[in-house]
Amino acid sequence: MNRTRILSALLGALSASGCGAASGSMHVETIASVRGDARDGAWALEARAFRTVASAAMAKNGFRLIVTPISDGSIGEVPLLDATAPTESFLGLNQYDADRQRRKLQRQAEGALAQLEARTRVGNRTEIINAIVGALDRFESDHVYPRRLLIILSNGFEQSSIVNMGDYDLKLNLPAIRQRLIDHLKATGQIVDLHGTDVCMIGTTNGDGHWADYNRMRGVRQFWNDYFAASGAAYIGIGPTIESCAPIATQGQ
Repeated sequence: MNRTRILSALLGALSASGCGAASGSMHVETIASVRGDARDGAWALEARAFRTVASAAMAKNGFRLIVTPISDGSIGEVPLLDATAPTESFLGLNQYDADRQRRKLQRQAEGALAQLEARTRVGNRTEIINAIVGALDRFESDHVYPRRLLIILSNGFEQSSIVNMGDYDLKLNLPAIRQRLIDHLKATGQIVDLHGTDVCMIGTTNGDGHWADYNRMRGVRQFWNDYFAASGAAYIGIGPTIESCAPIATQGQ
């Protein structure tokens, strides 16, 4: 599936959810790894996915796109981009002005991607769960765009005080181990409420060669599938590329 077909599928699915000039309803949160965390060829895949998502968000009326880096201090990260697609209307922008603004927003999105690429890793931690918590806070504070799409561009390798996937004794490929971990995260409030939110994680099978044997990569994907299922996410798509999430299911379908 080429990029044009992927973009068409993404736009079609989002349009079917009722996101148009009248509804103005889709809030797209993108939390993304920095170049230093996307090793072994993963960065090219994540950058490609980013451009597809940004193009879809900027090409359609009624979108808000926020981009925030995943870091060792994700909970306090400030978004690199918070932009809304212009809405054409009889009393507002004409198509020419709206297209010009969309091109400007596309350049801003490319600038956010460049910042992710240029940013050096601050520490050894990758706080994906805290980045998800931050995204939820922004979702809940947004009363204009109620429909939610969470895009996570990451190999999924969390190494934090919450979950340390660098621990070789943490055998995530075993269902019993994952269930105990999910139960612990529930008990400690580390699984947030994502009911009504579509979630797509891209890049999960492309990790650091120091740890990425088959069973560990498979366990990482299974862990996140269990995590998002426990969160109540409306739709879960997890895989190495944007194709893993196209077409993206949306609310009401």
